[in-house]
Amino acid sequence: MLNGTCGWISVAVCVLSLQTWAATEFFADAVNGNDAWDGRAEVFDGAHGPKKTVQAAVDLAQNGSTVADLNIVTLLPGDYVEGETAVTSDNVVTSNRVVISSPIRLRSKNGRATRDTTRIVGAWDTSGAADVKYFMGPRAVRCVWVESTALGTRIEGITFLRGCATWGGDGGDHIHATGGGGVVFNTYGTRNGYVIDCAFVACIGTRGGGLYNGTAVRSLFTQCRASKYGTGARQIDAYNCVFADNIQCPGASEGNAALCYSYNVVNCTFVGNGLLGLSAAQITGNIWNCTFQANASGSFPTQGSHTPKNCATTHASYTADGCAKIIDNEIFSPATGDYRLTAGATSTTVADAQWLEKIPDEFRNTDYYGNPRTNADGTVYAGAVQATAVPKGGKLEIQPQSSAYDEAGSISCNGHVCMRLLYEQGETWPRSVKLGWEPSPASDGSRALVRFKVNGTTQWPLADETAWVLAPKSGTQQAHFQTGVRVFVDPVTGNDANDGSESSPFRTLQKAVDGRDGDAADVRAVIYARPGDYAEGATYFLGCSNRVHVAATAPLRICAVAGPDATFITGAPDTVTPLDNLGWGIGSNAVRCVSVAEGACCAFQGFTLRDGRGSQNAANSDCDAARGAAFLNGLNTTNYRSGWLLDCVVTNCFGSRGPGAYGGICERTYFTDCGAHGLGVFRYAELQSCVVAGMLRSQAWQILADISYAYNTTFYSNSKCSVGNAYARNCVGAGSVGVSESS
Repeated sequence: MLNGTCGWISVAVCVLSLQTWAATEFFADAVNGNDAWDGRAEVFDGAHGPKKTVQAAVDLAQNGSTVADLNIVTLLPGDYVEGETAVTSDNVVTSNRVVISSPIRLRSKNGRATRDTTRIVGAWDTSGAADVKYFMGPRAVRCVWVESTALGTRIEGITFLRGCATWGGDGGDHIHATGGGGVVFNTYGTRNGYVIDCAFVACIGTRGGGLYNGTAVRSLFTQCRASKYGTGARQIDAYNCVFADNIQCPGASEGNAALCYSYNVVNCTFVGNGLLGLSAAQITGNIWNCTFQANASGSFPTQGSHTPKNCATTHASYTADGCAKIIDNEIFSPATGDYRLTAGATSTTVADAQWLEKIPDEFRNTDYYGNPRTNADGTVYAGAVQATAVPKGGKLEIQPQSSAYDEAGSISCNGHVCMRLLYEQGETWPRSVKLGWEPSPASDGSRALVRFKVNGTTQWPLADETAWVLAPKSGTQQAHFQTGVRVFVDPVTGNDANDGSESSPFRTLQKAVDGRDGDAADVRAVIYARPGDYAEGATYFLGCSNRVHVAATAPLRICAVAGPDATFITGAPDTVTPLDNLGWGIGSNAVRCVSVAEGACCAFQGFTLRDGRGSQNAANSDCDAARGAAFLNGLNTTNYRSGWLLDCVVTNCFGSRGPGAYGGICERTYFTDCGAHGLGVFRYAELQSCVVAGMLRSQAWQILADISYAYNTTFYSNSKCSVGNAYARNCVGAGSVGVSESS
């Protein structure tokens, strides 16, 4: 049949042109996949199953042609750490976890919902070789390289972690090979490549630490770094993105903004970056409805036609073109990755809805979290997030170990890593905040977390190197961490002639405390005590021998890696000339378990302290030798609470005064079957969340005496449970004789 000028052949061609390529989906599973399978099923069914590496699945999918018919590669949750494909660009060879040469759609299974658990992991070059700079080198691995033949590729819902470019110098001759540690679209200035709902974390490049070229939508750039131009990204369009906590490579001389040489930047949030989010001389496009807060020094971008419009900033009193100066930081809680605005923020009033038209239709209507981009009344907020929160309580400010970024690691706040100074807020109070420590990829493993400090007060970590702190009721508190050298002790296979390394441990705790070869005793350290019985050695202090004595003032954390059920510090009774008449073995030949000099800062964590004994004089009156049996922290003058027992068990320890603890602070420790021949099982000590059970007394004096404190502690089945000149708060006394308080 003929229709106008269309003949039979033309009609056939018209019909064929309406046909679409049937997109095919391929799967990869880093945990359960196998590259010998065909990639055509999410779970192996006997005939079909997922690939293991991303590259194997991508190789099958690279035959799409347009956005409408792109083949799909779906990644199941997991860390994709295998596979390296080399690419030569600008005469530089660069390794990549994935190379894409034809346009495809690469996505996580559930998009944004599985972004944080679906990670393509690159590698920094930590070899320290001469051809490495800023961890960029021939052993570095970028996450994804997208060839110029693959423009139109879409990447959705994936985290790019620790991707790193090859070093080729800071010059302009190797810009793609040495840029974009996370993702590179290898066409200069292209925006025809998309990363949507992605995260770029701890990626490094000379230019564009996370992303070089392309378009970023609802994506996060954090902890990335560059030696030149764009710590987060370079030469991109950015819509509803967050740039947080990105820094210049330590030691690099170039000024580095989080986003450089970019085109259209709409409704983005820049917070806590090493330099101001955007640099005036490095913007070739437009900046609308953005917010800039808590960044380091830098000039607000106001160059010519690139003047920002309807933006908010804490950095300059710039009020032209609808911009406004922020008086106080308005991002709700950047230290925990909550980029909402605080209610009533300047950023909620400064934006203009007309600039949303600059965002492509497909991405215009949702903010960074996928929520509606406008309020019901049509108003738009500056920044990436169209939502507010009302803070309650104060701020917890997360600080680096020093003013510069520490290559040993970073502090984390509720699981969110912070390289630079950021703060935490919440919508409730009281609230607990979980602090952690994340070793840097650059760390050689020689250092470990010793302690946190919150407003100058020591907070020892739990065995998993986290700590819970109470957020302040008002105002601002600071939290940072301190690291130290790692020392190892093994009472079974160790030798005190060894160097104390992991493969050559010491035998006694005293040798580890006194310092390894090349380290002074006054060096911060974490001592890892392997399972066994530490029953050797005796150091004299305050009238009695001690199995281990700490005199150094530099903080030490002495940690039993297998816990109190398998790791013991064992004292000894005086079996020669005991001075008591109770058969306890109190005397001058006895051995305490642990002693700590006044002001010496240390914590014993996860041990059982057993069979410790103190001494006494003939009159059983107060003297140095009479103090302590399990744990002694100096005298009762000043700085007698500088030593700590954490998560320990104390049992079968006897002495004249304070055999459970004389001085010091005990947290989450179980005391049982100890006895005092004189005044107080605990003297000058502080108990926090402890259990005290089955204590014996030879005299009708108090169990808690002489300016001791007990908080949230349970006392039960003790022969005497009164306190004298001491304080018990929020405590329980059950099944004990003589429960009373005389403080």
